[in-house]
Amino acid sequence: MEQSLVDKYISVIISSRPDISRDQLVEMIEERSKKVKIGNNYKKLYTLFLIAQELGIKLEQASLSEQAIKISNVLPNLRNITLIGRVIGISSKNIAKQDEEEVRVSKIYLGDETGQCVVVLWREKAELPELLSIKENDVIQVQGGYSKEGRFGIVEVHIGSFGTITKVQESFNLPSGNTFFIPISEIPEKQTIINTKGIIRQVSPQKGKLRRIIVADGKTEIAVSLWQSMSKLISEEDVGKWVYLVGAKTRLGINGKLELSLDENGCLKLGALEEGYSVEQKIKDAKEGITINLKCKILKVFEESKRNIPGFGIRKVKELIVYDDSGIATVTIWANENETMPELKEGEIIKLSGAKVRKGPPEVILYTNLGGISKIEDKNLALLPLMQLKPVKIKDIKENQRNIIIEGLVISTVKRQEFTDEEGNPIEKAEVNVADDTGLIRVVSWREDCEKIKGLKINIPVRVLWADTKRDQFTGETYVLVTKKTMVESIEMNKA
Repeated sequence: MEQSLVDKYISVIISSRPDISRDQLVEMIEERSKKVKIGNNYKKLYTLFLIAQELGIKLEQASLSEQAIKISNVLPNLRNITLIGRVIGISSKNIAKQDEEEVRVSKIYLGDETGQCVVVLWREKAELPELLSIKENDVIQVQGGYSKEGRFGIVEVHIGSFGTITKVQESFNLPSGNTFFIPISEIPEKQTIINTKGIIRQVSPQKGKLRRIIVADGKTEIAVSLWQSMSKLISEEDVGKWVYLVGAKTRLGINGKLELSLDENGCLKLGALEEGYSVEQKIKDAKEGITINLKCKILKVFEESKRNIPGFGIRKVKELIVYDDSGIATVTIWANENETMPELKEGEIIKLSGAKVRKGPPEVILYTNLGGISKIEDKNLALLPLMQLKPVKIKDIKENQRNIIIEGLVISTVKRQEFTDEEGNPIEKAEVNVADDTGLIRVVSWREDCEKIKGLKINIPVRVLWADTKRDQFTGETYVLVTKKTMVESIEMNKA
């Protein structure tokens, strides 16, 4: 056995130093071993290590590689396991019960070219990552471990009294750290444990032991629930930074979309701020499809309502009109039926984190949830004067606009119609034509909103505030829709 090991090391040296032939190396070993005063049983091996050291070759790494098994070959209930792998993530120390006793425990997620496993360090061994200054992407050797089956079939290698870990300087051609993280867009829907990374787009306020964040990778985004100590590792100041999630569990949220959940069984590490990422943006920077972070002042708060969204159930909705020194935007806040909408007032200053831009300039429409909005103080915005909105010229009205203001002259009588729905209930519709010097448009209302235009008379100036626009599916014409939030008022004018 000694001879085969010596031959192996000779091959390692020759492959590293092709300028030395096998015969030359054997001769060097023979000559040096005569001068070495050490036991004959391992004199050649000792001499070989001396020569390798002088040549700058670390034979101990070849020894480690020979002893270690691949992670894919680790099955539950094995003992005295030796592994070499790259550190993917390191958990913080926690307290766990072992044999009815509370003991320290920490975990290292380890990977090689064949798979991943979790190394569980018990009692005083839980201090080793810190004592050895082990970091993500380091290569370590695990010795004397025993294996168990962990969550979702992932093998755990436990290190107790007789096991240990050591830091290894060589890479052993192990995959790079990034190899072990899958893109968000490729996360499988089946329930499993994964590692992923992305840029933090939104951080919600902490609720007890839970904090929710939105993470994106340029192609898609995903909601992540951080539990227990994980929830304390991220704050709103981290929006725009890279985050690395190790050991996250996949699940379907209440809206049917894929989500991630990360607790103390996994690891979380913050990276640097994404290059070119602006933590604070302006309304003018909004582009359709992106997420945006901005501070703004509330111009108008509309009454909260509820909508039945197919596939999502009953959702609460509140709309705001906000502005900054660059423009104006409509913000729609969505919440679950059991959540409480924030109390917001006109003139207050808010911060939007990770708001989704549904529509870009010139008309900006933003969507967010409760986690993406918070009240703040800002001296510059506090001094920003109240924005005076101007009416839209009728010729400039386009379909699918929100919260517009128009002024014009009523040029027709109010036309009223009555329909019935599928259950035979009456539905009222009212419409009237309003014109300005640039054109004419229909103003349409349904159900109880008909009351807002019923009293309009021909040749009376009128102002319609906070209306939406739609496209008539039969005629293709754009019309103004009076909604629950719309105000219709007559304009007092002096006769010439």
